[in-house]
Amino acid sequence: MTLWSAKLRVRAATGPQCLALACRLLANHPDDLLAFAGQLDQDLQHVAEEFQVAVSWVRELLQVQSLDARQPRRWQRDRVLRQNLGERYDPVSEAVAAVARQTVRASSVIENLNSRPAQLLFPAAPPRTRLLGLAAILSQPPAFPA
Repeated sequence: MTLWSAKLRVRAATGPQCLALACRLLANHPDDLLAFAGQLDQDLQHVAEEFQVAVSWVRELLQVQSLDARQPRRWQRDRVLRQNLGERYDPVSEAVAAVARQTVRASSVIENLNSRPAQLLFPAAPPRTRLLGLAAILSQPPAFPA
């Protein structure tokens, strides 16, 4: 949680105003907003163990799956995953997609707290994908100087 908060604060200083709002929500309601993170991490670890792959590849696959299919960057990263996972790519990908489907069933408290900044961050995204989208943003290097 501290890592996410720190990353968000750094980006909020020079980024869009909606990031400052997300910072405030995270500071005031950290347990509610990040309740999914612990379970998500456990689920991804379980997938890695089940298919005997590094958890870093499983996390990367989750991030790649959250990218827009029209972005070339998604397919560049996907190619690297396919090369590294080999024949395990398809079953690992299906397992990660299943984890993502379960994770997006956030409690109503998280959904309510997250709805306003998420609509500003991801206006076209369905409500169920917003938490994963926020996680993907925070895991990437800033696009603007820190």
